[in-house]
Amino acid sequence: MKKTVDRLLKLIQSISLAILILSVSVLPVFAQDVSNRDLPMVSTADDSQLELTKFQDIEEFSDNFFVNQMAANNIPGAVFTLVKDDKIIFSKGYGYANLEDKIPVIPNKTLFRVGSVSKLVTSTAVMQLVEQGKLKLNQDINQYLKEFQIKTDQFKPITVDHLLTHTDGFDVAWVIGGATRCQSKLLSLEKFLTENLPERVRPPGQLYVYGDVGLALAGYLVEVVTGIPFSQYIDQSILQPLDMSQSSFQQPLPSELAANLAVGYRYQNGNYIKQPFTCNKSVPTTALTTTSEDMAHFMIAHLQGGRYGTQRILNDTTVKEMHRQHYTNFPNIPQAAGSTYGFFERFVNNQRIIEHGGSMSGYTNLMFLIPEQKLGFYIAYNRNSLNENLRDDLVQQFLDRYYPVQETIASPTETITKAIPESIPEANSKQQYKQQYKQQYKQINGGYRFIRYPRKSLVKLGIVLLESGRLFTIKTNPDHTITVFPGGSKWVEVEPLLFRYPDSNMYISFRQDSQGKITAMSLSSHVHLTYEKLAWYETLVLQLGLVGFCVLIFLWGCLVWLIRPLISRKNKTLALVSRHTRLVELIIGLISVLNLCFLIGMGIAISTIDFWEFFLGIPPVMIALLYLPIVTTGLTTVVSIIGVLAWRDKNWSLIRRGYYSLSMLAAWLFIWLLNYWNLLGFKF
Repeated sequence: MKKTVDRLLKLIQSISLAILILSVSVLPVFAQDVSNRDLPMVSTADDSQLELTKFQDIEEFSDNFFVNQMAANNIPGAVFTLVKDDKIIFSKGYGYANLEDKIPVIPNKTLFRVGSVSKLVTSTAVMQLVEQGKLKLNQDINQYLKEFQIKTDQFKPITVDHLLTHTDGFDVAWVIGGATRCQSKLLSLEKFLTENLPERVRPPGQLYVYGDVGLALAGYLVEVVTGIPFSQYIDQSILQPLDMSQSSFQQPLPSELAANLAVGYRYQNGNYIKQPFTCNKSVPTTALTTTSEDMAHFMIAHLQGGRYGTQRILNDTTVKEMHRQHYTNFPNIPQAAGSTYGFFERFVNNQRIIEHGGSMSGYTNLMFLIPEQKLGFYIAYNRNSLNENLRDDLVQQFLDRYYPVQETIASPTETITKAIPESIPEANSKQQYKQQYKQQYKQINGGYRFIRYPRKSLVKLGIVLLESGRLFTIKTNPDHTITVFPGGSKWVEVEPLLFRYPDSNMYISFRQDSQGKITAMSLSSHVHLTYEKLAWYETLVLQLGLVGFCVLIFLWGCLVWLIRPLISRKNKTLALVSRHTRLVELIIGLISVLNLCFLIGMGIAISTIDFWEFFLGIPPVMIALLYLPIVTTGLTTVVSIIGVLAWRDKNWSLIRRGYYSLSMLAAWLFIWLLNYWNLLGFKF
């Protein structure tokens, strides 16, 4: 039981954008001892110098971690750079930037594509303009937009604050068609946003849902306010002052940088497959390419109040405002993770961490800062990965080794006392207060699904399948506890709709709508861990049951279609059926065959096509498959009408009528399922 609970807690603490199963094999990885800095042997009483002595074995720690992890996870090359105060105190490359040519990873030379870590540079640029008074954090962004406006007929206006905290309320977008092979010039950021802005699906400021849309709009505001292209502004105002000469947002890369770009790889069936360079359309959120040591300059600037050497990109007050928590699902709980402007926030070993990871085709990255310690590190490796374990394992092992702190956990009694609102009359006991919410606890029961998926795109199915490990079922207990499955861990109530895992700082809270209906639950370990409550028809068991029922009926329809002619030849009574009846049987058989072909084809496509290929657009094979549901929907409508006429055939036996009824039920249920998962039509 304890092992099961531990596994659940580890799952809860993951940052996951998606869950893939990595193949495990042995890869000979050779650590490249490049650009190392010998740590000073210090005997002075200066605090900062004394602090450095704890990192004297950092190379041993780094070597052990990366050599082992790279072999276990089939990673060709990696880099690790550690900064403290205003210096790089350790930097080392491992493995190869190019396996075929045996080119080693060199921290101040090898470039990696950082993916979503680009958002930190974009957020910094926005804060520069806030500092200069050119942007206001709580201003409706429509006041700045000139070529298009954000609709406000359904929800209130979106502010810059909403963009920087991922609380803008836009639907998840741009998984499909968010990149190109760079054969032609990219659309301008303005044109891309004008043509591809997704719908607003929730009020701004209400819920944190990580995505690209908000920060892309923030980057566009940089263009609008400054009057110069986004990439040019970044180069002039951030990269050049920080001496990040090996960094660029340009796509494709300038020739002088392209030669040093690490090759991105995908590992499949024991082979490393090179990934082509793609040009991402959402430039402010994904397009930065840089070296580990250039990124160290950026980290130092954030740790030193906006200063790097003699250059300053932000003043100290602005940096503190940027690093401060601006949104959390648990405002009354100490050390509950939240969102700053750009960074994620979490607490490990009593250290407040701000960080951001990035994954894209062939590359994975993480920037990690502890502002109070003026310490940070950056890692990058050149392999596709949607698995967060390597990055999370490094964070945990690093902190356990260099900042091992015994957490002080408040007792359940203390937590309850703090959690009860002051507005509750003293005459009411805690038990009486909880009793008022008895009906709410009953609503908690049910299934919960990770909330980050597109509502209007067929990608909904793909992401839900990838995130299948993030499906929870919650059961309430008579003693005001809840049990969370999988795992069966028990959480104790500390106030209505707030539960705590015993002897930990882990919390679960539940959200209500204006009518008091439970709509979602959040976990305190990370700000993005929010799960929507599923309606009865959305539960995994029911959905799989409906699919299973449809498949069985379709198989039956195929069988009947194949053997009916043989039976009719031998049984003249069966052959004496109306034309309508023969047509109904023919169409039902055709519907069954086409629906099964669609299911099998989609299953093969989803399981064999690399996730990152969807950023280049829907593969042609999937577009062809999407025609099948349109055909079967038309056929189902036709056969339903013809069936009314055929039903009057006196030769229809009870079995035939049952067969027709079940076939129609399965066909219409399947259409409903296709529509629910955005597979009916071309929704991408």
